Amino acid sequence: MTIDSTSLPNGSGAVNGGNATSSQPEMIETDLLIIGAGPAGAALACFLAQHDLKGIMLASTPSTADTPRAHITNMAALECLRDIGLEEECKKVAVKGDSMQHTRWCRSMTGEEFTRLYSWGNDPARAGDYDAASPCSHVDIPQTVLEPILVQHATHNGFHCRFDSTFLSFERQSDGSLISNIQDNLTKLTYKIKSKYLFGCDGARSQVLRQLKIPLVKKPGQGLATNCLVKVDLSHAIKSRMGNLHQIMRPDEEVRPFAWTTVVRMVKPWNEWMFIMLPTPGAGVDFSPSQEEYMEACKAIVGDDSIPIEILGISKWFINEIVAEYYSDGNIFCLGDAVHRHPPFNGLGSNTCIQDAYNLAWKISYVMKGKADSSILETFSHERQPVGESIVTRANQGLRDHIPVWEALGMMDPSLEVRKKEFAELSAATPEGVVRRQKLQDAVNNTSHEFHGVGVEMNQRYVSKAIYLEDETTRPALPEDPVLHHEITTFPGSRLPHAWLNTKRPGKQFSTIDLAGHGVFSLFTGIGGEEWKVAAKKVSKTLGIEIRPYSIGFGQDYQDVYFDWAKRRDIAEDGCVLVRPDRFVAWRSHKIIESPEEKLLKVMRPLRSSRLFRLLLIILLCIILPYRLFSRIQQWRHPSAGLNLAYATLLLEDSAHTTGKDADAYFVSVRMLNYQLLHDPKTRTKKNIPFLVLTTPGVDMWKVAQLSMDGATIIPVEKLDTPWIEPGQSRWQDVMTKLRVFELVEYDRILFLDADTYLFKPLDSIFDSRGAQPRSTLRKKSEIKTDEARLPEDYLFATLSEVTQSLHTYPPLSMSYFNAGFFLLSPSIELFEYYLSLFPLNRFETIYPEQNLLNYAHRPNGNMPWSRLHYSWNIQLPSMQDVKKGVASVHAKLWTGGNELQPVPVELREMWKGKKLEMWEYYSNGLQQQRRYEEDWKKGLYGAPLHRHMRYGSGHR
Repeated sequence: MTIDSTSLPNGSGAVNGGNATSSQPEMIETDLLIIGAGPAGAALACFLAQHDLKGIMLASTPSTADTPRAHITNMAALECLRDIGLEEECKKVAVKGDSMQHTRWCRSMTGEEFTRLYSWGNDPARAGDYDAASPCSHVDIPQTVLEPILVQHATHNGFHCRFDSTFLSFERQSDGSLISNIQDNLTKLTYKIKSKYLFGCDGARSQVLRQLKIPLVKKPGQGLATNCLVKVDLSHAIKSRMGNLHQIMRPDEEVRPFAWTTVVRMVKPWNEWMFIMLPTPGAGVDFSPSQEEYMEACKAIVGDDSIPIEILGISKWFINEIVAEYYSDGNIFCLGDAVHRHPPFNGLGSNTCIQDAYNLAWKISYVMKGKADSSILETFSHERQPVGESIVTRANQGLRDHIPVWEALGMMDPSLEVRKKEFAELSAATPEGVVRRQKLQDAVNNTSHEFHGVGVEMNQRYVSKAIYLEDETTRPALPEDPVLHHEITTFPGSRLPHAWLNTKRPGKQFSTIDLAGHGVFSLFTGIGGEEWKVAAKKVSKTLGIEIRPYSIGFGQDYQDVYFDWAKRRDIAEDGCVLVRPDRFVAWRSHKIIESPEEKLLKVMRPLRSSRLFRLLLIILLCIILPYRLFSRIQQWRHPSAGLNLAYATLLLEDSAHTTGKDADAYFVSVRMLNYQLLHDPKTRTKKNIPFLVLTTPGVDMWKVAQLSMDGATIIPVEKLDTPWIEPGQSRWQDVMTKLRVFELVEYDRILFLDADTYLFKPLDSIFDSRGAQPRSTLRKKSEIKTDEARLPEDYLFATLSEVTQSLHTYPPLSMSYFNAGFFLLSPSIELFEYYLSLFPLNRFETIYPEQNLLNYAHRPNGNMPWSRLHYSWNIQLPSMQDVKKGVASVHAKLWTGGNELQPVPVELREMWKGKKLEMWEYYSNGLQQQRRYEEDWKKGLYGAPLHRHMRYGSGHR
């Protein structure tokens, strides 16, 4: 993948990210400069962008990775990517499940098999361990596929990326800033970038690390290996040899010294492979086989000379055992392969890179936004360096663990005759054969530490000033085998335990992992822990550090559906667990205590320096009233600040199952709405507000995939079945499903727009507008119906009057009846259940089902009257007069000409057509891309929803 790299800032007009001209820039300025666009650098850019930070990412290479390199992506790394909505996109292009089922030891890819071992969570005896550890599962995604996903996400969210740019050196300035010297590889010209922070993600030959002179702890290397990227179709053979790693060895044959044994890994099923050739022990590094010798070795590895083979590339690499003594120096940080270098055994490389970045990003954000003292940045090295040291040791031990297998197979003796004799013992009915077979069995089983090492993947233990341990005694011992088994605990410094949750009215289940993260602290409590939730909200306001409180248990915010949280929380129901933005436990209280606010404040205090905290106390004590007044003014001006906002629409099944980019007008309109809300410079969100598309089961999978690729957040929902309803038109039969938006309680405010909405202006400020705030439910006894469900304590439902004629005044006449194609709401399960209780009561006309139900529920004289939004936000049946007067959006099917009573102005229709062409151009090659999805869909490649940003949702029944 190559990103257009010409859009960098120039001269003194420096901004975060910036823009460029064709002339050579004198100085570029940015807050954040990342050197390297591999898994560490690109992931760091993604995680920083999650915090609304912008910067520049440079790579010396001409593109993203051109060879597969890393491939196993484990649960810990996927949890990080899940937090920014990339897990589903990765799973969509990854190999998973049965295709990764085994590791095999064999003579060749098509020949004799010696033994096999379950791998990556596929052993039925270990499946429960993996299910308990994480909501994610291992996948195989080559680095050539993963890097473009990360780079694209980063560049779509505020980072600039320039390839062919070599970092030369940095210079520290007196003001604490850094000036980096960069060379353009194409022009050979140099330029400078000034930044507040510098991140060395530039791999095993890191120039950043070299200039910092950070000491490296080195152990003797284990030789040179050769990667041979090969194209060969083995689909016919793999059916009975399913697995993604195959250990090739021929103990009873003469073998080439450079390919003594080979690890074959799948790159693309089942026609592209990486042959990782390991030389004869002690062979040294001075071998240079010819192309013909490589081809002969590849043929022997395949085992069938009739199968065509094409060598795509050859590269060599050293088997290292190196870790940096520390990872940072002031405002310069090194991460990824720059600080931990090791062979690929256990599949820990890119996974550790991604977790390095996830650990660092939130700390950088908190310091830059004034939420934490800069000393918090020191904890990056304190926490991650021990992890790097352990995975370097483990990866090399993973290689050493194969030596007993080689010995048992008779591989080690230099003499061919001895090797033949030892190999023959494996099938001999002799005492020697019994011993050798047992050795082979034990040796292969011991490699489970590589292929089922869930412990080494998940058992990170952090100790730093960002972990509060004063209330704890001695930490419990790790499991007996900490490589094989995961320690599930809430002891501070540990990974937050995964447990499946749901809402009272069951929907799509989600994990505790999904509640945590999102760039903020979270606090978990249960029945009796209400004071913790109150304390969290107060401390959030006091420190300006958001802490989202959740209560789990019977009748609480979320249900502990399998009682897994009760088993894993290690605290009483009324205790609490405080979780950092990177989902590691910061502190816990085993039970409710006196003065929970005071305690929580003490726990959070180390984030800030003592001087800053004393200053904060002075401010609180001496100028509390002005501060509160200012806060109230700010809250009055921007009441939606800090809230989780979203736009949403509903996409129902196209009964004709049409194909082609223009065939289903409503699908096209949803894409148009997505384009206008997320991408169009004239109307897109400036607050990174997501666009949710609720999709019913009948929606074609290629449409779901396309919307996902467009950037929409897909929310799969079940239809609200209402067979008794007789709507005005058959296509309205399922519109009651629109009410599912009220179940999305992970969002604080949602603006729902029908698909046939067209924008002229951004809509972000509607969340701060008059009428857009919650109201207390009234208690007029005359309006309380005993056969209806209980009303919530408060609610938000704001919309606009119905417009019944195209020839209307501006502003239109105010009516008591509203149109349900544009409304602002606060999701609420209680409110949703109230709506459901109205279904059988015959209290509204069913010609416009959901619209009339909502008009009844929020009738002006009822206990939940609807709030009025300003008429300029949206108008139904629009005219050009509305557009000229400045309406922000219109609600009409602009792709049609309307009818005599409700005509669509020609000018508006032409605007819509022009915007559609603009959208196709933006999505680039839209028709070609669409056809590709349709073809894949017809092939059955989309057997399950492929949702790039699919959230866990809440209450999707």
